[in-house]
Amino acid sequence: MRRAEPHFAALFYSQTMLRVVASAVLSVLFVVSAWLVIGPHHPVFPWAFSAGVFGILGVMGPVPEAVIPRWVTTTSQRTIPRARLFGIPSTLRVLDRVGWNRALGRRGNSGRGRAGLVGIRADAMQSQIAHGVGAGIHALVAIPLVFVSAWSSAVIVVVLGVLVHLLPVAMQRYVLARVDRVARVTQGRGAGDTRDW
Repeated sequence: MRRAEPHFAALFYSQTMLRVVASAVLSVLFVVSAWLVIGPHHPVFPWAFSAGVFGILGVMGPVPEAVIPRWVTTTSQRTIPRARLFGIPSTLRVLDRVGWNRALGRRGNSGRGRAGLVGIRADAMQSQIAHGVGAGIHALVAIPLVFVSAWSSAVIVVVLGVLVHLLPVAMQRYVLARVDRVARVTQGRGAGDTRDW
């Protein structure tokens, strides 16, 4: 009797889950090691922790959209005005001018039509997820830092979590809202044109 070949989607999900679990294990090992070796009160701890988390998130890799909760993938019409209120578009323009997206190898505005929108949306979604996980890890580590009275480390961890992860989440939400708006407009026209973006 011949054994059935595993379904590609199941293999993909299992590899994704393996990367997610590996990222979680590496994060825990890194935090515990930094806590024991450097110490939570040492001024280097929050910086080493943040750098380590940033590096470990690269191991996680892309997460299939099918396993992402719907509230993460959808945006509202209020997302764009809120982002403008907090200066997100200006921040994105500055990052674009200094070449940050090029350095990361992102597609940016190079895509055309619906295929370009799909690519931009996929990049923004993955970035949002990775940075959201990073922000969560920073918040989780700040709690024990407060309990051991490592106040300066706790404050630095929270500030770095906001700047390095929470701000990029807001940026990616803005990009997703723009892509969704353009997709609605082009779908209404029946065209693959992205000039309204």
